[in-house]
Amino acid sequence: MKIPLTLALLATLVAYMQVGSVRALVLNWADPPWAKAWEMYHGKGREQCRLDAYVLGEDARRLDDWFTLLGETRTSAPKITSDKVRDRIGRKLCKALPGTSIAVVTTCGKTGGWKRPSPTRDLDVCDPAAKLRRAREKLIETEKGP
Repeated sequence: MKIPLTLALLATLVAYMQVGSVRALVLNWADPPWAKAWEMYHGKGREQCRLDAYVLGEDARRLDDWFTLLGETRTSAPKITSDKVRDRIGRKLCKALPGTSIAVVTTCGKTGGWKRPSPTRDLDVCDPAAKLRRAREKLIETEKGP
């Protein structure tokens, strides 16, 4: 008598867990407030960004280990939390690689995935006039209209 009761309880518990997953994933139903699903690291990482650095020009390439050029390791590299930090790191990379054109792109976390990457893929951070040229081009494009 004790084993069938235990098995019935176990089957009910497993069925409840599976129905919750099916309801959330397949039917896209929201969890009721009294039965919120547990989310690992919920909300963590939204305030941080990933930085990709690129050398522009004929020898264009991605700098996979940009942090080593700054004398850092992957774990001790500065945390990118804003556009100012991104631009500051870009200027430091320009000093580390004099005479090169460098673009830095950030992709920041958001709830449920990634935000769209920053539109700085072709913007040379080593050339201060490049930012002005890009702003001027955008202004001209908006004045022309669609």
